Amino acid sequence: GRILAGAVVSKDIMGGVVSINEGAWYDPENLTDENPRCNAGHVNLLTSSRPTSTMAQATSINTCLVAIKKVDAKAYAGVKTPIIKGA
Repeated sequence: GRILAGAVVSKDIMGGVVSINEGAWYDPENLTDENPRCNAGHVNLLTSSRPTSTMAQATSINTCLVAIKKVDAKAYAGVKTPIIKGA
């Protein structure tokens, strides 16, 4: 799969390791592509859907290999700056 996500280099994460939180809704850039990029960063596109065992049925999210590259892309349109109202 392919996702678009922001990145921050941090001393809190070991070099060569990526940490991406889940929770984004799938928002494909172009459904006519064979492998459309999700512009919302839906991390499940990068993980296997195979369960870890027949007993646990857990996901195998800690075994993903990823390639990262810098792209020139617009910010995700689904995220809008909230309006903050006074108390």
